[in-house]
Amino acid sequence: MKILNTIRSLIRENGKATKRPQKHDANLQKNSTLYFQVGLIVCLLAAYGVLEMKFLNEPVDFQCDLGPIDEKPIEYAFNDYVIYTEEPVKQKVTEQPKVKDPTDFEIVDDNSSKDESFDKVFKPDTSKPDANPDPSSFDVPKDVDPVDVPFAKVEKAPVFPGCEKESTNEGRRKCFETKMSNFINKKFNTHIASDYGLEGIQKIFVQFKVNKDGEITDIKARAPHPALEKEAQRVVDKLPKMTPGMQRDTPVSV
Repeated sequence: MKILNTIRSLIRENGKATKRPQKHDANLQKNSTLYFQVGLIVCLLAAYGVLEMKFLNEPVDFQCDLGPIDEKPIEYAFNDYVIYTEEPVKQKVTEQPKVKDPTDFEIVDDNSSKDESFDKVFKPDTSKPDANPDPSSFDVPKDVDPVDVPFAKVEKAPVFPGCEKESTNEGRRKCFETKMSNFINKKFNTHIASDYGLEGIQKIFVQFKVNKDGEITDIKARAPHPALEKEAQRVVDKLPKMTPGMQRDTPVSV
């Protein structure tokens, strides 16, 4: 009984001496803000100290002692040499023609006989003209076809059918151009350019002649594509027969 009482008394004394753990002591986040502030201050102080540190860079002196250098002048001697001299260029002297003395001449006798060679070269014509010549004995040249006359210089321009009322040459030219332009616009196949992939305005140059019979000849065409040239020649070849141009009242090719 005494032992049990003694044990109980010891337990009571131990319970009074020990304290119960508090909830506040077990909270680890209580002082985290304080520790963060202290760590931040320490880091800033360390960074400031590093920036304020000075490092001395002492220059390194490299010295190399090679000793005294004996520099002796180098002498060059040229014993064999040749001196070349240019020979003077000889100028050609042209001989001037000798002038004859005007006082040195030969006097010819006026009474000397006439040179026979003169009669051999120049023979006088002693024949008399025929009073009644035969016209058939003359060579008369045959009629020669007149030369082609440009359209702008012909005296009377060719007359396109329908332009007979024009009395002046300028009026005939303008009427000719208008009628021909209308004829080509009607007969020309305008789809050829698009069929061959040609875009934009295509310029075609055509040259032809209106002969003395009023027919179209010597047609020449120039275009960006051979197909356009053939079409232009085909249309111009279908132009109607015209009244030929006149030069000195004679039909000419224009």
